Amino acid sequence: MSYQTMIRLLNALPRKGLYPASAVRALMKKDGGKTLTNRGVAKGLHAIASAPGSPLNEHHVGSGTATQWQWKEEHPLRSLAFQDAELLQQTLLYQMARKLMPPAIANQLEQDRKWIVGGLAAHPESQVSWWLEHVIHLPAGPPRFPKALDENLVQEVSKALWNRRQLQVDYRRRGAGVAKSMVLHPQGLVLADEVLTLIAVANNYVEPYNFNLMRMSKAQMLPGDSRKLDAFNFKQHVGKDFNWPYGQPEQIEFWVHQDRVIEFEEMPISEDQKINPKPNKDGFHRVTATVVPNVRLDAFLLSFGEQVYREEEE
Repeated sequence: MSYQTMIRLLNALPRKGLYPASAVRALMKKDGGKTLTNRGVAKGLHAIASAPGSPLNEHHVGSGTATQWQWKEEHPLRSLAFQDAELLQQTLLYQMARKLMPPAIANQLEQDRKWIVGGLAAHPESQVSWWLEHVIHLPAGPPRFPKALDENLVQEVSKALWNRRQLQVDYRRRGAGVAKSMVLHPQGLVLADEVLTLIAVANNYVEPYNFNLMRMSKAQMLPGDSRKLDAFNFKQHVGKDFNWPYGQPEQIEFWVHQDRVIEFEEMPISEDQKINPKPNKDGFHRVTATVVPNVRLDAFLLSFGEQVYREEEE
């Protein structure tokens, strides 16, 4: 087996999980190299796994025929082979999704972050470091700068939701001068822009309420099971209280100026959006789309100023 084939096999085998020869062969097809048969892939992986100090584990079934392979977790070749991809994935995952992860997974990601920081610091001139300095995710609305949340508090809230347990909190409602202790029954978690909100039922109440985590000063998961609301629809609640489009769709019509129509051509607001290619005498194109009416959509259309209007003006 040539070094080129060995490198192709190692690059094709994903860094996590067990994979048979057929799956590795399918991934190898994407690199543009010479196509191998399933038998050829299996022979190559077997040869690598059998070598002294091999980076692969080989798993057998029945009489001993190898069916699956995986990377050894601590082997140095694994970190070298996937360092760039892993650094990028873990960094972006930490930045964009950490707040919505259950505790056990978030804790693992926190441990991975130490490796991320060390890897980036050790190679400041690497392609990964350069890439992270030249890509950015912008929020849909104006930037917000919320105060930092207590990490232990966030963990307790997440644990209670994950385990479906009750949650003891000290919470200061809007307009109140001091925080009040209460027992919550978590029903869901919402991250809207940078604001993290727990949807929960308080004490013996039957209606859910939105609890902004920035107004919590203490939180502790309790051993009791959280109360289940049989008639509660989480998405409907989010749609109503956060003005999010989870309701019934309907067709709308509006007109967009020819100078801005390209923005709707590139990013339609619905799958069935239609734009009349011929503008009217004032240079406006008629647009129809089936959407769920909501204030966020209204604000988006209003952001175009006089270049978008809802009624035809001939």
